Amino acid sequence: MGACGGVASRMLIKGDEKVRLRLKIKILEEYGSQRKFAQALNNSDDWVSRIITGVREPSEDDRRLILDNLTPGLEERDLFNE
Repeated sequence: MGACGGVASRMLIKGDEKVRLRLKIKILEEYGSQRKFAQALNNSDDWVSRIITGVREPSEDDRRLILDNLTPGLEERDLFNE
């Protein structure tokens, strides 16, 4: 298993927040920061942050946009399943 493997890679419960660690790791690996990723998607850093922390549940369009801008071959379940 790589850096994203294991039980803790999917969701981390932090207080009332659910952090999508695998998504955050992929964004940082490929873009270096959430801000650069958000800019590439013409969205705000706050939008990305809310999805990563579980404050915002991504719509189907949000999920497709995110997947289309990360490594080809990633499945939705790889990044968004809890």
